[in-house]
Amino acid sequence: DNLFYVHFSRRSGGQDWEVLSALGEIRRQLSPVTIPGVSGLAAGEEIWKDLKAILDQQPIDLEMGRRVLDKLLENLKAFSPDYHHSNRFLTGFLGYVESAAPEMVEKLKQSRSREATSLIFPAR
Repeated sequence: DNLFYVHFSRRSGGQDWEVLSALGEIRRQLSPVTIPGVSGLAAGEEIWKDLKAILDQQPIDLEMGRRVLDKLLENLKAFSPDYHHSNRFLTGFLGYVESAAPEMVEKLKQSRSREATSLIFPAR
């Protein structure tokens, strides 16, 4: 979640299809099956690179990760059915993160770093 926040909050004009593509790239990377020659958009590859570094430090159950991503992709499509021409999901997501974890958002803004250091925001 904070990896997506870091990436998409620093760009203006982001669209839901970009989030969908990035999530799809991460889902593909977590898949036990590799399809040669298939790659996603730069956003997904950039987020995956940062996520991979975190996963090396904080391993997760990959099957659970795939299920979570599948559900998130399903929810994005349901919440923003016109995701090709919408930023409804992205706007809601960024607003949620800013209201749920203002301390972390401020820390990220002050550091000017594009790197997030954990997968999940601290519990409130």
